[in-house]
Amino acid sequence: MKLSCPSCKTKVLLPCTISGDLLYKCSSCHGLWFNGEGLRDVEELPDSQLMIHFQDQLDGSSIMASKTAEADWLCPQCGKPMDSYQYDVSSGVWIHGCPVGDGVWLDKGGILKIHRYLHEAVRTFSPETLKQIQSELKQIEIQHNRKQEEAVLAVFGDHYAQNRFVPIWHAMDGVSRFLYHILFKLGV
Repeated sequence: MKLSCPSCKTKVLLPCTISGDLLYKCSSCHGLWFNGEGLRDVEELPDSQLMIHFQDQLDGSSIMASKTAEADWLCPQCGKPMDSYQYDVSSGVWIHGCPVGDGVWLDKGGILKIHRYLHEAVRTFSPETLKQIQSELKQIEIQHNRKQEEAVLAVFGDHYAQNRFVPIWHAMDGVSRFLYHILFKLGV
């Protein structure tokens, strides 16, 4: 599948694999397209590996401003207009993301700025703050799991809670309610 650069419009993005993740680079503007969780995996690379893989992001030249308006930036995979947002409120790094989650686009140097930003952010946290953040993330996970369990209980009732066999008619009723809910959400 050939992907076109959302910035240059005419260049085909070149695939490359870094730490098992497939990403795409533009040979002209040096922008990067990350599928799925690829950006998160690359963020976590050690400095030495990051510099090896992203030498083209280091040279002093800046990219030319795109001649197309940001609203005209189309996702290389689905072709829909991409949304622009900051990586983090205080990072100053802008990302262009696919509205349906196919991936994200970073301009030249963006990956290095994100990496630098993350390293600086970690240095500002005290060990107590890091423990508090970990505790809050654990609470979020517990709440998420509780909501999932409540949803299952709403469908299958006491049978699930008491590890009893769920009668087939009850299971089918739960499945039909679940499907009805999905169709309702989709507006069908």
